[in-house]
Amino acid sequence: MIDWIRQRLAQPLKTGPLPAGKVSLDHQQAGDIVTLCAGKPDDHQIMGQNVAHYLAHMRSLGDVLPEQALTDKKSLQKAISAGMSGVGSNREVLEKLRWRSKLQREIQSPYQDQQVGQRLRDCVQDLKSVLPEFAHIPHQLYLVGGPLGEREGRFGANSDLDVVMEVAPDCLTQAQAVVGRLERAVGERKHTFELHLTSSQEWPAVAHYFGASVELDEARLGPQVEGVIRDGLGTHGLQVNDQWRATRTEWSEPVVLSAASPFPRQSVTSLKS
Repeated sequence: MIDWIRQRLAQPLKTGPLPAGKVSLDHQQAGDIVTLCAGKPDDHQIMGQNVAHYLAHMRSLGDVLPEQALTDKKSLQKAISAGMSGVGSNREVLEKLRWRSKLQREIQSPYQDQQVGQRLRDCVQDLKSVLPEFAHIPHQLYLVGGPLGEREGRFGANSDLDVVMEVAPDCLTQAQAVVGRLERAVGERKHTFELHLTSSQEWPAVAHYFGASVELDEARLGPQVEGVIRDGLGTHGLQVNDQWRATRTEWSEPVVLSAASPFPRQSVTSLKS
């Protein structure tokens, strides 16, 4: 299933199993963080994997948590918050804030493995509920974002799905009108997906920005998205069964890639449900 991914990565993937008994520093710290926030890590394997990825991305930017941050939850929260006071619009500052905010989100709302499966089902169901509004507009959906960018399978109980809808240039205005109508009707619904609307003319730039994409089949949306995430987790040594119980079979270094080139954000309309 991983072969569906249309990779447009800035540099080759460099990951693989670590020698038996060896655990990366990011995984060690992730285990400490999960223990501080959720107790025993056995039922929080996916959370631990996600946290390890966030720490690896932070480390690649020279943003490392001090050792004393891992002594208790209060110290951890304080250390993360302290690092989110940076200002400016340069890319490195924004990236540091991005990964720290994701780490902070996990700490504030820890979750068990099975909650990830339920969250994914909710996200897919909510996405499917709005697709009939676009039935009269020819389009193609693509899954992008965390589950694909570094073959991370990165998705947790606090995550949402990033989906791009590609339409023909002459249908863009019509599709934007539908998105506008849906945005006004969202109200207080939970945010489970983000729908990025773009034209086929802009799609190459959008695809390059996201780094990787999977062409989605709306008839089998749930199994396809679930399979991509399972495969990504499997690449990093986590086997997930049908009940979303995760078992660690091996350890591998989290993958960190250089950022892709940005594309003009004004070419994309976002729907947050």
